[in-house]
Amino acid sequence: MKDKPNTRPVDLLRLRLVSEVMTREVICAAPDSSLLAIAQLMAEHRVSSVMIVQPAKILTPTLQIPVGIVTERDIVQFQALGLNLETCPVEAAMSTPVFQVKPEESLWTVQQIMEQQSIRQLAVTGEHGELLGIITQTSSLQTLNPLELYKLAEVLEQKVVRLEAEKAALLENRTIELEQQVAQRTIILKAKVDREQLLNTIAEQIRSSLNLSDILHTTVQSIHSLLGCDRVIVYQFRPDFSGTVIAEAITGTGRSVLHSEAHDPCISPEWLEPYRQGRIRIVNDIYGEAMTLCHQEMLVGFDIRAKLMVPIVIEEQLWGLMLTSYREKPHPWTTDEIELLQQVSLQVAIALRQATTHQKLQDELAKRQRIEATLIESEHRYATLAAAAPVGIFRTDADGLCTYINDRYCLISGLTPEAAIGQGWQQGMHPDDRDWVIAQWQQFIQDQGPFGLEYRFQRPDGTVTWVYGQSVAELNAQGQVVGYVGTVTDISDRKRTEDQLRESEERYATLVEAATVGIFRTDADGRYTYVNDRYCQISGHTPGVSPLATAREEWRQRIHPDDRNSIAT
Repeated sequence: MKDKPNTRPVDLLRLRLVSEVMTREVICAAPDSSLLAIAQLMAEHRVSSVMIVQPAKILTPTLQIPVGIVTERDIVQFQALGLNLETCPVEAAMSTPVFQVKPEESLWTVQQIMEQQSIRQLAVTGEHGELLGIITQTSSLQTLNPLELYKLAEVLEQKVVRLEAEKAALLENRTIELEQQVAQRTIILKAKVDREQLLNTIAEQIRSSLNLSDILHTTVQSIHSLLGCDRVIVYQFRPDFSGTVIAEAITGTGRSVLHSEAHDPCISPEWLEPYRQGRIRIVNDIYGEAMTLCHQEMLVGFDIRAKLMVPIVIEEQLWGLMLTSYREKPHPWTTDEIELLQQVSLQVAIALRQATTHQKLQDELAKRQRIEATLIESEHRYATLAAAAPVGIFRTDADGLCTYINDRYCLISGLTPEAAIGQGWQQGMHPDDRDWVIAQWQQFIQDQGPFGLEYRFQRPDGTVTWVYGQSVAELNAQGQVVGYVGTVTDISDRKRTEDQLRESEERYATLVEAATVGIFRTDADGRYTYVNDRYCQISGHTPGVSPLATAREEWRQRIHPDDRNSIAT
């Protein structure tokens, strides 16, 4: 059998409060009273002490502030000392300062103060230090007698019952409150999950498709389903600030506005500027909001009673608007709905940028493919032309190093395409021409002047070919030299003809000079162009001296006078 727990006196003192046992009717006196008056008060009221008080100086004057205390023991001591109680003022003999406690403190605190200070009385004071009562050691210890203990037990039992009831009520209320909080939290979490699923759906659509129409259709349908509103549209602006509804989700009974245009004369660059900067337009009821009449009429035309409108901004330009609306009744838009539409508009802006970038890349790719096809075709034509050209063709880089020669060049120079690469083309030149031609080529690369030379190639079998070589610079789109292209034309036949003509003229001149007859030539005007030595001997003409105006006059002057008229005519 378990022993019953023993309750210690200390525990009992801790359970009782000062306010429960203090004496509220305190016998008081002023500091200027005599000790005799104090003794008379004690005898009259049968108390063991009198509290010395004075009015409060700052707060309400009716409040009494304890400044000292006089006890029966003090009076006895004063008489033993022979003091005149009638003439001695109390303020000179009272005990001060007065030790104090608050009504809400425990009797255990009272007991500790009394033991520490060796006193039997404590003043009970309020918030401002005013006197509320007095507690003595006797009244404090009375709580330990059986009758008081019995009363305490009853009080404690009542407190326990009351606390149990309060606890049960508190638990019940707390349970209901927690259930409500859980239900509310569940609704919030479900709405959050639905929003996140919507954003994930849109983000996934963006990642999986570059088709803007599909993305916008998925977006408006998802928002319409989640919010349960009457209509969701995406409105795209044109450069002249007109626009068209390009995506729509609507309830079955509503009138579709897809592909409709808004005719609002109030729309202007100034009106749209706040939206470009991210403004959100919240209208719970068009009939309760401040707006222009023309704008209100336009909303009525679109069957809009309440609307939430967010901008779609791309690269700081207002691309369009996303609008969620109710048709027949006002609707107070919530913070969650506003934040949802803001987040969706950002996703749509990302999709638009992505689709626009993709389209630009597609256009750029198509353009590049056309350029590459044209380039390939051009290079093919160039290769065909180079292969069929009757002249040698070569190309070099910007430093003048060979990068290409055609078949005709190979035939003329006796080099293979591989051997001619870089500076290899120089080995195909005639040894007597190599150095000066290379010097002219380097000067051409340095000065960018004209290049046109006649020189010789000598093939490995010793065959010599005369060519006329010429070259020009190749420039890029910025006008910078990226290389050189040139031709070498076989002029061997011309050179042989020139040599043969020179030999023929030399033979003719030798024959004419050696002839035994005089020979002369004139131009169309009859002027001498040539006379041989024999002519000069016969005619007397001095070689090297200019003849007369015409060969006819010269001839007439050289004829004998007797024969001149008959021969000249």
